[in-house]
Order: sequence, then C-alpha cells, then structure tokens
Amino acid sequence: MRNLRFIMVFGLTLAVLAGTTSCTSKGRSKADPNTLYLELSADPATLNPITSSDFYASVVQGYIYSSLMERSEDTFDWIPALAEKYEISKDGKTFTFTIRDGVKWHDGHPLNAEDVKYSFDVFFEGRFDAPQQKVYLEGIKEAKVIDPRTVQFTTKQVYFKNFDVLAGLTIIPKHFYGSGDPKDPKFNKTLIGTGPYTLETWDKGQKILLKKNPNYFGANLPYFSDRYQIPRIFFRLVKEEAVALELLKKGDLDYMTLTPEQYVQKTQGPEWGTKVIAVQAQNSSPSNFSYGFIGWNFEHPFFKYRDVRMAMSHLVNRDFMIQKFNFDMSEKAVGPFGNKSSATSPKVKPVEFDPKKALELLQKNGWKMGPKGLAKKIEGKDTLFEFTLLNANPDYAKYWTVVKEDMKKIGITMNIKTVEWNSFLKLLDERKFEAVTLGWSNNTLEPDPKQIWHSASIPSPGSNFIGYSNPKVDKLIDEMRGTMDKNRRTEMLQQIHELIAADAPYSFMFNRKFTLYAHTARVKKKQELLKYDVGINTWTLEPPK
Repeated sequence: MRNLRFIMVFGLTLAVLAGTTSCTSKGRSKADPNTLYLELSADPATLNPITSSDFYASVVQGYIYSSLMERSEDTFDWIPALAEKYEISKDGKTFTFTIRDGVKWHDGHPLNAEDVKYSFDVFFEGRFDAPQQKVYLEGIKEAKVIDPRTVQFTTKQVYFKNFDVLAGLTIIPKHFYGSGDPKDPKFNKTLIGTGPYTLETWDKGQKILLKKNPNYFGANLPYFSDRYQIPRIFFRLVKEEAVALELLKKGDLDYMTLTPEQYVQKTQGPEWGTKVIAVQAQNSSPSNFSYGFIGWNFEHPFFKYRDVRMAMSHLVNRDFMIQKFNFDMSEKAVGPFGNKSSATSPKVKPVEFDPKKALELLQKNGWKMGPKGLAKKIEGKDTLFEFTLLNANPDYAKYWTVVKEDMKKIGITMNIKTVEWNSFLKLLDERKFEAVTLGWSNNTLEPDPKQIWHSASIPSPGSNFIGYSNPKVDKLIDEMRGTMDKNRRTEMLQQIHELIAADAPYSFMFNRKFTLYAHTARVKKKQELLKYDVGINTWTLEPPK
C-alpha cells in the first residue's frame, strides 16, 4: 500500500481488504492452485490513482503501482524501489532521485524522469481534483528533470515529511494520464503501473483479478525477490462477513480479517486447525493506530455546540460494546492518533459512558424534556432532538443500535440510515449528513493531522468533512509541519490531541489490541506476522497434491 496518506474505511476499521458481492457459491471449492483469493468488502468507487481516496482502491493499487522507495515491512525503513539512490542537500530542501534503469510500464513504455515529475505535477495542473494528496505535496516547490534518469525536487518550505512524501509518491505514466478528458471512464478503470501485478479483470460488483507482471523490476532485487511469488490474486467482492467466513472455510477465500466475535465464536469446527487457521497476534504495525468514530457535522444546528457533541460521546457505551461484541480484544480510543502513538497525550482520558452527565450538558445547552422527548427552540421553532446517523456497513448496525437505545432513554431519537459504499461517499462529499460513522486507517508511525483536522481541509472533497475548525489547532498543525525536531513535534502533536479531544468533534470508538485473521492451510507464510505488517506479500501457496 502506498505510504502517502490516510485511507478512509467504513465501519470500525476492522476490514483490511475490501469490495462487494453477494457471492454464495455452493459445493466444493474450485480454487485455482496458482491463485490467492482475497476479500474486498466494498467495490472501489474508482481505481484512478490520482483521485481515489478510499481504502479499497488503495489495496488494489498497492499491487499495481510502485513508488520511488518502499517501506520495509520488517524495519519500517525506506528501501530503494523505482529509485536506485537519492541525495538530500545540506539545507534539507533539495531531493534528487536517480531512477532505476530498464523499468517498464505494464504497457511496455519505458519509465523515465518525466513520469516522476508528472506524478507530482498532476496534482497541481488542475485537470484532476485530488485535494487529499495536495495536503502533503503543497510544500514542494517544483520537480525538475535533470536527465532521463534523474529528477530533482525542491521545497518551498521545511516540512518534516518532505522526504517521506516524495519517497512514497505513487508514480504514474505521463503518456497515459497526461492528456485527454479527465472525465474519460478509462482513467477510472484502467491501471498502468510498474508494480508486481497487472490488472487483468475488474467486474464491478463481482471481482478484481490481478496477474503477475513478468517484467517486474523488483524480481531481481534483494528485498523484493522473495515477495509477490503467487501468479494471480483474485479479489472476491463480499458484502457480508458471514458469507466471507463460509467462503474461507470452503477454500474460496484464502485470507480474511476476523472480528473479535468471529475469532471467539466462529472458529470452532472440523475445518479449523486443519483446513483453516485462525491467528491472534501482535506487532508494531501503524494500522494499530487506526480507529472508528462517529463524526458530528458542525454545520448542523445541534452539533455545532461543543457541549452537545460531548454529550453524544457520553451516550456511547463502549465498555458494553467491548465486552459484548469485541470480547475484550479492543480498548477505548482516546483520540485521533491511536492510544499507543507517541502523538497521543497521556493527559487525555477516555470519555466515559455517563447518561446523567450527557443530560446535564444538553440542559446547559438549552434542551428540555417535553412530552415527546428532548426539545429546544431553534430559529423560533420548537425542535425535537432527532437526527440520522449515516452508516455504510450493515454488519456494525448492532453497535449503533446500542447507541440508539441509550439515547432514546434520555429523550433523543437517533435514526440509522445504511447505504452502500459508493452512495455513502457521494453523500459524504456533498456534506449531506447529520452524523456519520467511519474509520481512519493509518499507515505511518508519525502522523500529520492536516488532512483531517485543519480547516483548510474542510472544502469538499477534503477529508475534514465534518467541518471541524479550531484556529489554535490550525496554528499548531502549521508550526508542527515545519518543525524538524522530533521531540518538539511530539509535544505539539500532544497539544493538538488535547485540543481536539476537548472539542469532541468525533465520538472515538476503539483501538484494537490484536491482529485477528484467518487463512487456508495451503498458504505458506514467512512468519505469523512481520513486524509492521501481516506480510501477505511474502506468502506462497502449497503446490497441489
């Protein structure tokens, strides 16, 4: 997966691979011995690497495209990929990359420095709308081609992630994306990369099939030579968790993440331990910092008030959910960076379930109990406290039903509206929601909160879709981004955390304690977990008997 950005996922960030189908095959598995079958729980809205921002597209793109450098799954250090070497000027403002010789795009065109330059320029030329990526690239002044194999980036300002951003930049072909109507459907469904796999088939709502790239540049490089050995990867688009689990037991899936409930209650039977293996493990993956949340729309007349948002968090009974649904395999999230992140302030404690405190805060804001529930005069009209929670994952409706019932007890009506993923994204971009449930999946050990928490990210389709704005947070984020001293950055991030937590823009849900997944016995693994990843890219398949 590219290292450039947070990726948006729905539900409680328990799904690592995603897409949609109602696949319910019967009888014996017809799994191909040369194909690894993975699950996607929602169909990507688009596969365009410039404009896509959802998690599901990023999973597929991670096999298709390459970056100048790649993060090691063993050490989290940068490993040379498309760039065979780099230099950084003494003042830290010039980055020069030498492109590996002989690399070809999937369509046979040779990779050159013009492609690398264009992979930066495309975000600022105005043809494609991609504000999420621009947040990270805005500190780069220009990309300059020195010669066909050398590209030089200069920065406008110091930014602690300048090298990370450039090293992890997804490199795309100029000859394909550099001309034509940006609304042409080909840009949304055709993938031309330099990565280990090529796109063979995308049947929307059904499957995505990738085929091993015979000309992959990494095949003879030490770090990559033992990765990507499986000839084909087949993403089954599976909507329901229960269906996915049945497909796994039959051998029609080779891997899926498990919820705590599945791990505890659904991994017994004759298949488990023989045909199918369940794994509970821990590592240092940045994904451990991922979290789910309920986001409150600041433009809504109820949720523009801090006391109301905090009251909402006091009505989310996470202790009950952790015991009932998560079997004590998760913990209450305290903020936007993950409980074990150095960016998380030790001063911030979890918001506890406290209906009495919630009611006090609501009464402080002017809400009073009436015959039909809590009510308040808004713009001269008596208004009941009723709102709708937008949800994209039916499997997690049980969490929101708990919240709904607890809110009902103090006179609040919460409706739950579940829609499919692409429609959900459209409503999100149009800001047509009152409250929304989502999750953020993290892929960095040191966060930059600008994409989600800075007011500059409010305009659609920016990631600050709830409209959160705090001038103190903006100022700290801007200062933190230009601070090269890591200890000082950590102090500033903790201050940012404290301010965000006090504003209660989200009701933060859970951080996971363990990585839970299952795989078929035909999967052969390097080890249970790599230090910073599950390590699927190192897996091989047992030859058929």
